Amino acid sequence: MFWMRCRAVSASAMVCLVLSMGAGCAFGGFGRLILVEDGRSDFEIVVEAGAFETTQLAGRELQTYVKKATGALLPIVRKPTADRGHVFISSTDRLKPHGFAIQEHEGSLYIRGHDSAGRGDRVDYYRPVLRGTCNGVYSFLERFVGVRWFWNGPLGIIVPEVDRLAIPVGLVMKEEPRFAYRSLTNGPVGSRKGDWARWNRLGSAHGMSHGHALHKIVPVDVWAERGHPEYAAERGGRRRVKKAGTSGGHVCMSHPDVIELVADAAIEYFRRHPELGMYSISPPDGSGMCMDERCRAWDDPGYRVPFGPRSKRNPVLTDRVLRFYNAVAERVCKVYPDKLLGGYIYQDYQYPPKHINSVHPNVALVVTPNYCCENWDAEKWAFTQGLFATWGKVHDWVYAYDTCYRIRRSYGLPSPMGHRLVEQIQTLDSSGMRGCYLYVGQAWELMGHEAYLLTKMLWNPRVDTSRVADEYYGLLYQQAGPAIRRFYSLAGESWRLSWTCDEADVKRLAKLFGRSKHSGPDVLARLLIGYEERIGEMGDAVREAERLVRGDGVLERRVSRVRDCLTLAETTIGGLRVVADYEGAVEKDVARLGPLVEIVRRREALLKRLDRGYGSKLSEAVRWACERDEVPIRFGGYYHRLATGVGGD
Repeated sequence: MFWMRCRAVSASAMVCLVLSMGAGCAFGGFGRLILVEDGRSDFEIVVEAGAFETTQLAGRELQTYVKKATGALLPIVRKPTADRGHVFISSTDRLKPHGFAIQEHEGSLYIRGHDSAGRGDRVDYYRPVLRGTCNGVYSFLERFVGVRWFWNGPLGIIVPEVDRLAIPVGLVMKEEPRFAYRSLTNGPVGSRKGDWARWNRLGSAHGMSHGHALHKIVPVDVWAERGHPEYAAERGGRRRVKKAGTSGGHVCMSHPDVIELVADAAIEYFRRHPELGMYSISPPDGSGMCMDERCRAWDDPGYRVPFGPRSKRNPVLTDRVLRFYNAVAERVCKVYPDKLLGGYIYQDYQYPPKHINSVHPNVALVVTPNYCCENWDAEKWAFTQGLFATWGKVHDWVYAYDTCYRIRRSYGLPSPMGHRLVEQIQTLDSSGMRGCYLYVGQAWELMGHEAYLLTKMLWNPRVDTSRVADEYYGLLYQQAGPAIRRFYSLAGESWRLSWTCDEADVKRLAKLFGRSKHSGPDVLARLLIGYEERIGEMGDAVREAERLVRGDGVLERRVSRVRDCLTLAETTIGGLRVVADYEGAVEKDVARLGPLVEIVRRREALLKRLDRGYGSKLSEAVRWACERDEVPIRFGGYYHRLATGVGGD
């Protein structure tokens, strides 16, 4: 273990960083190779002429952050200069995609990584650029300089002031990612494809494409106009030839013409885009699968959904979907034997098949339960573990898609998952998943340190998660770290209780939110039960943090964003309580809604401010979810109009 003293960029505290080398590291001795001391360096960065663009980017990134931390500018050269120290950055295909190795040898530092051609700065999952050297540089900067990219903007980046940059003589490090596909979606700007994603080593080893697609490949309304309504799904004895919302209409997957159309579309796609490796043939989102005689013949008639609200009522459609995937792949592979077809394992076809014993080797399955964040029930958790374990054994190309944050389950409340998140990723690891596509919150503050933690676990599921949390709160909030950590501990406990509370209490309270739609009444009842008792303590924690950072502009700005998170929670829970008391009263006295006017005003003012600043994605998501589910505390909604005297319906 090595210690390095450094000054945090906020200049408000001295921070000691523990440089824990971890697995894959070895030292040949106890000497130190000094790269920079007191702002001076004799080293240069060597990147050969003609190197991949991402390899060149790795050199520039190393130069930039070493300069920021130490004040020393290491020149980038194409050939090593005599009488100088050297940091060699080069690509090698002897490592797994995105993997890297760092070595000190005879006074020089070598950073090698598996790179590929293509634009170097943006993470692309369709046309992935391998950036092992960048990953090596970022790991070096984390371990030996203390740089951290907690958020995507300058406010969330830690660059310590370092007087002396040195590495152990004989250093040898080698790291390769456990998951070949590492994608966090729905998060703040930059979290999926931008700088933050690159800094935190997200990416893919090969092209991925698995979104809902069949309604685009075979648009049932267009084909109905061409005289083929039979391509559309049959429901209730008639073909549904109109588009169903934004996802489009379902198709008849057993129809031979549909199979040929999809195969031809895939072949044409690969002909036009030979650089791409996967084409999605996943069914549209939502219910509405075809129920004609031919499609039902592909199902097991006695196999019903075994779990959840649809259990015993809906047939399991997995055999049908796999049969369709296999049929399309069989045709496509004759022309493109090295290409993959992406297909969801989702909703009523997420359960193991009864009769299809194998999946075509050119099909990549993406298992999509979509309830990770609410998965606190013991039975449901055991089911999820079994689901991933089963699919991991069924096929070689299997990936996970899940939701670590769902806006229509939280409406913008902070809801970290705690130990359940760690268990989930480790379950995916042990199940043999090749990669993960995971939803995170639209603002960093919604999950505390957990979006950052996910990047570490997708690289190494057995990373020391406690150390990651210590670094996040200690470096980002410094003296206020314990208070902010307490805030997220209370939020996480509230979230857990929302999904483990007494179901009778949920049903009783949900009746008071009957004007909401979809799953709104149930979710709102859970949030009120889970958060109401702890919202005061959460406020105390934030006020303590504000007191501790007073006078430090950088830390004040960081804590103020947690204050925004608290304000959204306070107004949401406070507004729900007002509505519940009004609806629960024997006589409906509009005066009871009086406090709602100020609550909605505060909430709306916050959302408008977020619109103009760092939280535009959060405010957009909150508004969308509240409008879609007609949440009772939205500006201009039924109860707000009633409270302001404008009227209800």
